Amino acid sequence: MKGIYNFNPQSIIYDGDEQGFYNFECELNLSTINKDLYFKNLSARPIWECCTDSIAESISVIKGVRKMEYPQDSLPSYKNGGLDIYFQEFSFNDITIILVIVAGERQPTRYIIKKLGYIIS
Repeated sequence: MKGIYNFNPQSIIYDGDEQGFYNFECELNLSTINKDLYFKNLSARPIWECCTDSIAESISVIKGVRKMEYPQDSLPSYKNGGLDIYFQEFSFNDITIILVIVAGERQPTRYIIKKLGYIIS
């Protein structure tokens, strides 16, 4: 099975203060493929750290994702609604799932994490 699936881009999984933001953990159920993911914000990595061409191509179809290139930086930045895009990889016996999120400071003392989508390979 291989495909790209979208969550509702407004699906907020965290909205709170800085202290709770960094330590935030939750279980996410992907009912369409019958898998449970245990998300840990501390384990999420910025997409530019491991942005292979296949991941970059895959996230480009998720609603609201913008690729931003800067002359002084060799790596592009990926954003959604002004927030940076992160990912967390989950391996199962039969598939690998890459959960794509946006996270960051929305206003002073208010931090947010939203699910964007996932990639199955």
